[in-house]
Amino acid sequence: MQYIRRSLIMRKLVYFLIAAIILPCGMSFGQRTAASGVGRTVTSCVVLPFANVTGHDDPLLPDKAAAAVALSLEGSREFLVTSTLDLNRDMAALGMQSPVSKVEQVRLGEALRVERVLTGTISELSVNKSTGQARCSIEIKMLSVTVQDFLDGAVATVSTSPIPGWSGDITKVVNDAMRAAAETAVTQMMARRVRRGHVDLVTDRGEVNIGLGIGDGIEIGTEFLVMRPTWSADLEKVVMRRVGIISVGEVDTNMAWGNVVEGSVPQTGDRVYKLYKPPVRKKAEQRSKSRKNLVQMIAAVGLLLGIYTVGTGTSIASASELTGNLSQATCGAAPAIVLKVHSDNTERERTHGWVIYRGNSPYFVPAAHNMIDVFEGKDLPSNRYSDDPNLTEYIEDFEFTYFYFVEEGEQEEADVTASWNHLPMSPGTRYYYTVRRIIEPERPPGFNPPIATEQAEEPVEATFELEVEGGSGLSEASNHFGPITYFLPPQLSSPAHGAPNQATDNIRFTWQVTTGADIYNVELFGPTDPNGRGNLYWQSGELRASGGATTMSASFTVADPADGLTPDTTYYWRVGARASGDAADPHNRDLDKVGYLYSQMREFQTVLGPPGTLDLNKDNTKPATRKPGFWRVKHGSVGR
Repeated sequence: MQYIRRSLIMRKLVYFLIAAIILPCGMSFGQRTAASGVGRTVTSCVVLPFANVTGHDDPLLPDKAAAAVALSLEGSREFLVTSTLDLNRDMAALGMQSPVSKVEQVRLGEALRVERVLTGTISELSVNKSTGQARCSIEIKMLSVTVQDFLDGAVATVSTSPIPGWSGDITKVVNDAMRAAAETAVTQMMARRVRRGHVDLVTDRGEVNIGLGIGDGIEIGTEFLVMRPTWSADLEKVVMRRVGIISVGEVDTNMAWGNVVEGSVPQTGDRVYKLYKPPVRKKAEQRSKSRKNLVQMIAAVGLLLGIYTVGTGTSIASASELTGNLSQATCGAAPAIVLKVHSDNTERERTHGWVIYRGNSPYFVPAAHNMIDVFEGKDLPSNRYSDDPNLTEYIEDFEFTYFYFVEEGEQEEADVTASWNHLPMSPGTRYYYTVRRIIEPERPPGFNPPIATEQAEEPVEATFELEVEGGSGLSEASNHFGPITYFLPPQLSSPAHGAPNQATDNIRFTWQVTTGADIYNVELFGPTDPNGRGNLYWQSGELRASGGATTMSASFTVADPADGLTPDTTYYWRVGARASGDAADPHNRDLDKVGYLYSQMREFQTVLGPPGTLDLNKDNTKPATRKPGFWRVKHGSVGR
């Protein structure tokens, strides 16, 4: 040590080592200090009163929960929450009352000029009367006004600690539990937020690659909303157009692969937003996955049995998978039921024709009297079958022949002969479907009974005969798909098409109830959207038809006429309908919208506005000139 102190060289070396150790730490500290001063992005939002499903009849609970969440959002310093006064004022102006639908949330957010709208539910609230321990459970969901869907959310359940010597002040412990649940829910929601991503690649098979992965909190089953920036000539600005929803099936560290589950196939560069999935839906999907695993295990056992069966000469080709929905070409057009058929490539190669069956029960027998069509060929057009609801067709002795090879290598021919009746569908009736493929026989030689089905009292005798050498020439029947309720689009009553002088603050829309549909929705569009392809100006939300009702109505009303429709302007409206309980919602192909079957679009004209100010220079050819104190007009001067 004495040598170090006395040696100039050693002292310099020590100073150099100290500097080498301290300087990086100082720089790091400086960087952290600077980083802490960087301003965070603040998101504007509004918190709506919560839904109360606890069973406690306390009118203050919805507002208390909303206030607790609003305080937690403000405390995070990442949200600027709109005041309750502004919220109540704009809700009254727009004629809204809680609960508020998703479409109304978007309108409210646009009126308040906020980026997010938060709604929530109080699902549990209890107090132990002996210990004062309170338990509260809330769910929050945050809707993006731009994207028009729920991107963030969380569920939190909190129990407070027992209170020694509790005196029974329930209000305080309830408020403490609610405040703690709100803080936990907000913290969880913020921790699970995922940044916006992009579509990086779309394969020929429709597989979508996203530039987000495990490091971003993505997991298998995560759903993304795909949006596309599109220039709107009418609005003269870029608007976000909804493309569809993709579900992640494979995920890596920094990317994920998914498939389209709703809407159209995305394009490279489209924006993707992670959708909030409520816990109830997650649990349902988990149960479905568990059931699927059980089915797969049973299928594996069945496969082993099938292998044994093939070895002993008793096998039949596997079934196709059948889905579908009620499909409408354009608004107001009568729909058809469109079936989508999926078969694996191996089975398609062995297919030579198709048999389509229709029944009124989920367990109907795929027999001749239930046949509605027979096709020759490996594939249905676009793997779809459209059942024309108005077609009446009696087909007798339809025939075709196909060739195949038996196990000995010899070529054989199969003859198909079929007669069937395609009868029209009745509005309000629920239908079920199944399909079978006409295939090359799998059974070994020696088993060759012709397939003949039962007869029915129809205009022609319904029969199906297939003669093949080597065994059965039909696949297993597909799943029985349905129900699909056939119904016609709603018929509009009033306002009449082109009706003039309609009030700007109160319009009543009426229509005829269509047989088979029990859910309706009125949609109103602005003057620049006669085809109803853009953003809704207003919609009624779901309206359920009561038993025996023949007409229905919904009213557009505003408290202040100044907030109503624009005077002397054309607006457009239509009504959507669907049947509750069906296996799939209707599809409008022209709009590419799933959910409703739509009536024709109607238009109406609002009443003229108040007269304008008097123009004293109306007949002059040159503008009037003004001198101090006077107006100069054609026939002289008028004093001010």
